[in-house]
Amino acid sequence: RRIKLPALEHKQVHTLVYDIMNDKQRKEYEENLEVDFSFEVPKLSRFRVNAFNQHRGAAAVFRTVPSKVLTLDDLG
Repeated sequence: RRIKLPALEHKQVHTLVYDIMNDKQRKEYEENLEVDFSFEVPKLSRFRVNAFNQHRGAAAVFRTVPSKVLTLDDLG
């Protein structure tokens, strides 16, 4: 679901994403202008992140991932 906030500027997105990437992820982003990685906020949530460049600059998509890994029994 979308949040009702104004879009971030290129520099804001770039700073946000760089702050949560490790060195290997930063290198891949710089070489390919795109990188996929996971990010966790302990005791809150996990995210799959796709950071990329588009015609207006840096962009990123954060998708939530369940914090609890389900077993095969949980899945039925």
